[in-house]
Amino acid sequence: MAKHLHLPLVAASLVLCTALPPVHAGDGFGIGSENLRAVPAAATAQIWILKNEKTHYRVVLDDGGQGVVLSNSKTNGLRDLTMPSDTAGHYSDALIKFDGVRYKIFKSCAIDLQDTEEIKKHPDGQCHVN
Repeated sequence: MAKHLHLPLVAASLVLCTALPPVHAGDGFGIGSENLRAVPAAATAQIWILKNEKTHYRVVLDDGGQGVVLSNSKTNGLRDLTMPSDTAGHYSDALIKFDGVRYKIFKSCAIDLQDTEEIKKHPDGQCHVN
């Protein structure tokens, strides 16, 4: 008999779900928030690195980019990072190290892949900042 008590609850739930209007986000919802900043002209995404402070997490890197590569080396307890980015005519990379408070660019490089003099300096088309 106990098995049959669940059937009315399931049926009532289905009826209620189909009778309610669909829920939509308000007009103010979206990625166009005033808290976001513009990203560079290449295909990038927002990147956040958080540090565990035992009782909470703290943002130590807030930047835009195509990706993050973790290095085996560490500075002030956190791993060094590189953030390479490339398009058909441009390559850039940055070595980013933790200064004890936040990540900062330690060394960077950008190559215009249309410039023959720059290509001679970087025959493989990369910067090698690390």
